[in-house]
Amino acid sequence: MADGLERMADAVADVDLTDPSTLDALDDAEGDLSAAGDRVETHLREECGTG
Repeated sequence: MADGLERMADAVADVDLTDPSTLDALDDAEGDLSAAGDRVETHLREECGTG
């Protein structure tokens, strides 16, 4: 997991936050991550009895 976080940090190191297309891409990525997090949470709740 740490390796993935390091790759993400490297990927966004040169991001131009003033570029509208960059901001759109970040919004899309945030939505994808939120959806994935929701699926993980549901799985843990249903399969592992958490939450």
